[in-house]
Formats: sequence, structure tokens, C-alpha cells
Amino acid sequence: MNHNEYKQMIPLSLYSELSEEKQKQLLAHLDSCEECRTELEQQKKIMKLMTDHKNLEVNKELLLFFF
Repeated sequence: MNHNEYKQMIPLSLYSELSEEKQKQLLAHLDSCEECRTELEQQKKIMKLMTDHKNLEVNKELLLFFF
């Protein structure tokens, strides 16, 4: 498997969408790849930001301004 394929597996891993075998392969790759570990941490932060703010209320006046 090439490096880009592992990078594409990261978000699938975060959403528990990988098979057990693919998850093991990704974890083994992460042990030796700093770039992918960094990518994983960045995606975890993005996911946290998205879930922390999913219940925000939209300001209707602001919407009217843009539409």
C-alpha cells in the first residue's frame, strides 16, 4: 500500500469505517510515519471542533444580510 492510501484511511479510521485488517495496517504505518501521525492529530482536532459546534444557533439577522 502506498503512502497516499494510508492518508486516505485516516478519516475512515476516525469514523470506525475500516475493517479490522485495514485498521491494523494503518496503525502499523502510523508507528513509522510522522507525517501521517501529524495528519491524524490534525484531523482529530478538526473533528473535535466540528462536534463541539454542531449545535450552534444561526443568527437570523446575519443570514438576512447575506441572502
